[in-house]
Amino acid sequence: MSTEEDTEGTGLAPLDYARLYGRQIGIVGDMYLAVVGAALVALAVVVVLDGFGIVAVGLSGSTGALLGSGLVIAVLGLFALGVASEGPMTGAAHEWPEIHMAIARAAGIVAVSVAGLLLASTIEGFFEELGVAFAIAVDTLRVASRSGLLVALPLGVIGTYALRVFVPGSRGGWDRVAMLGVWIVAGWIFLAAAL
Repeated sequence: MSTEEDTEGTGLAPLDYARLYGRQIGIVGDMYLAVVGAALVALAVVVVLDGFGIVAVGLSGSTGALLGSGLVIAVLGLFALGVASEGPMTGAAHEWPEIHMAIARAAGIVAVSVAGLLLASTIEGFFEELGVAFAIAVDTLRVASRSGLLVALPLGVIGTYALRVFVPGSRGGWDRVAMLGVWIVAGWIFLAAAL
């Protein structure tokens, strides 16, 4: 591990803990952006379908306004997915003890989800005047945060811990893909419930 002295008998020095937690918060932040992006793209599809009258969600506005709103929301969602794809979503994490990885991921989910809730509360006033579709788009930040705290935290962290411990070969990044899948599906379910 590190050349610094192990101060707690865990095999990890303080600098190693800082690297572990910093990396996990970055990875979880990318996952959060991917969940927000996936929710925004799904919302854009619903807004466009409502604009054409194929589904009736009850969004107010003309067909042109809803199609324009859907386009802008889709661009924002794809931008969030693009930013998330630039991060270290994959890559081996062999050097960290499994329980430390699980604790760092849990702390990352809590930190990123709380930051998302604070951001949504801060910016919601700016988007209220733009219409219902954009107000729901701001709610995707809350949706991603709630699904992170209520689903990804208990199921994703425990599930990825179990994958890393009991399934050979899952340490190459597949555990993160599984956690991201759980978080995205939960986000879609929470978004559908919000509509």
